[in-house]
Amino acid sequence: MNLPRKVVWTLYVLLLIPQSIIYATSPSEGTVHLYTPFPHPDGILDATLDAAGYSDAINWGRSGYHPHNFHELLSGEWAAAIYYNGIATEPNAMWLTNRFVAPTWTTNSKFQFETWPEDWNDPNNPVIGIDTGRSVIENNEVEVTIDYEIADLGEGNFSPLVYHEPNSVVYGVKSERYVLLQTYTIKNKKAGNLTGLEFYQMLHGHGADDYGPVVHCSLEVFFS
Repeated sequence: MNLPRKVVWTLYVLLLIPQSIIYATSPSEGTVHLYTPFPHPDGILDATLDAAGYSDAINWGRSGYHPHNFHELLSGEWAAAIYYNGIATEPNAMWLTNRFVAPTWTTNSKFQFETWPEDWNDPNNPVIGIDTGRSVIENNEVEVTIDYEIADLGEGNFSPLVYHEPNSVVYGVKSERYVLLQTYTIKNKKAGNLTGLEFYQMLHGHGADDYGPVVHCSLEVFFS
């Protein structure tokens, strides 16, 4: 049987569509890479995160606050998880990323992405380097858009951070001039309401005591 020319041409075009557009991909397969150039007078920030915002590779160089050579800031991980009523992992929260590294293990995540993560130099951001990024992941019920930005707080400025020792003594420290902002926007894909929403961000930072019983780490979380 001979097919009309128009039908044959349509089938040919469909076969040329890249598989990355047709098939969803696990978050750990895509990355966002943000950095300031080296050398930098206020220290070099270099962060690689997967499509779910997870990282075990955030590095910082020498600066006024950090009198050390370029090294990793994470002795553990930077990762997020979500919970809502009816989630597939109930009664547990679901990790956004599907894989942790060093040590490597697979999480309970059901998230995937269909659009590759992006990173770029935003002309409206005064930071020199690849200072902005975005990734979008989703499961059957929610879509999570993650925006990344290296922000310049200005000469001599900082964000105050607090942490406490096991004895509950509270200490205050100053951030660097350049900080990494990571924003999560959660969209409901269900026909009905999304209820019981909870969101978690985990930080296990490098406190110069990787093998000790205590690791000093601090983060600021804002909800809107």
